[in-house]
Amino acid sequence: MATRTLVLVLSFLVLLAAGCRNEKACRERCAALGTDPGSEQCTMLCTTSCKELNQTFGVDEAHCHELQYGR
Repeated sequence: MATRTLVLVLSFLVLLAAGCRNEKACRERCAALGTDPGSEQCTMLCTTSCKELNQTFGVDEAHCHELQYGR
């Protein structure tokens, strides 16, 4: 049981470190915030790194992570 939990935690951390996001879930969160999920703006918010969005447009990184990763 402990081994399985460790594998799941490590898998999650590897995916998180790789910057993997669930784009479909991100698009759903765009809609919840009033942005068209099919729009270019939502696409950019869901596919561009939070660091780049912050540097280019001043997007708050904490809010960006909340949108992209749901946390």
